[in-house]
Amino acid sequence: MDLIHTPSHPKANSYCSLAFANEFMFSHTDYDEWNNISNTNKERLLIQATASIQRLNLIGNSFFSEPRNYRDKQHLHFPLMFDRIYTGFADTVSELSLISINLKDQPHIPSDLLNEGGIVFTEGTGRGQTALITDFDSATGTISFEELDTPIAKGSQFIIFLPVNDDIREATVLQAMHLYQNPVTSVSSDFSRKRIDDVEVYVGGSITSIEKRNNISSAAFSLLSRYIDRTLSFR
Repeated sequence: MDLIHTPSHPKANSYCSLAFANEFMFSHTDYDEWNNISNTNKERLLIQATASIQRLNLIGNSFFSEPRNYRDKQHLHFPLMFDRIYTGFADTVSELSLISINLKDQPHIPSDLLNEGGIVFTEGTGRGQTALITDFDSATGTISFEELDTPIAKGSQFIIFLPVNDDIREATVLQAMHLYQNPVTSVSSDFSRKRIDDVEVYVGGSITSIEKRNNISSAAFSLLSRYIDRTLSFR
């Protein structure tokens, strides 16, 4: 399964990228242990960690909580309806970038602020597509993004989402490390355990309790609580 961390993507399965996780863990006490895990299994862990966070059942409406007439609903809880977004239209386009004059030289949108965010095309050619933003140059208003299935055209309208909050992304990484160090051991009889390289995974069935199912680390929960205390609450 490929890791998809584009904010609001209908098939997103992780709140952070492997690159973000590696950078965050570089200064962490568990870096050596994390560094010894293969990239494939790191991505598996990040996907599993995101699923753990999803099961916490948070209050707050997702931005695309329901399908729109141009795209499916988002798969993950974040971003939320009240999160900051930017809108605009393409004045100039190329295969992997566009220039939007209304985003040029805006003091509140500095270069790189939108990196790792998501862009959703809402009107015009390419309508309904969602892509990861790879770079933003404020001086020119240029947004670079990953390859689209259908190229956009001049005048295409869009919504931009910022990257998911750092507290949530860092909590995802810490939860991934926790799942690696503390594999679930109490499972129902119809839950089969497998080991894929250096990651233990469970297939089928259901875990016996909410606590075991979520298996949230205290460090990850602390970061999530810091964000939630500012914005949300648990159900």
